[in-house]
Amino acid sequence: MVSISFGIAGAFTLMGYWIVFPFAGLEMAVLGIALYLCAMRMTRYEVICVENDAVEVIVGRHKPEHRYRFNRHWVQLILSPPKAWGHSSRLLFRSHGRELEVGSCLSNTERQQLAKALERSLRQQQHH
Repeated sequence: MVSISFGIAGAFTLMGYWIVFPFAGLEMAVLGIALYLCAMRMTRYEVICVENDAVEVIVGRHKPEHRYRFNRHWVQLILSPPKAWGHSSRLLFRSHGRELEVGSCLSNTERQQLAKALERSLRQQQHH
């Protein structure tokens, strides 16, 4: 991408249109930043553990960075519908005024499947 962009910009520069070259550099810088941000978001992970009395969510990139713990008996799992067409639904753990969104990188269908699996897990744990 960089070679093609700077190749075209170089050709225009040789023809006397030097102003194209800085814009090609700016375009490649913006593309590089966007790719970096996407790569950082793609390395994020969430581990959800449903235990006897707790629901724990561990979030991190290369190692656990944050741990969120909710009382299993009080936590609510909420799948809120999209606010408008083209927006994503949200899957939330909510308890005692605290809220944590999980599965934000999933599609709406995957988020619905996760919500069903978590609901089953929460119900199974309650009966034991």
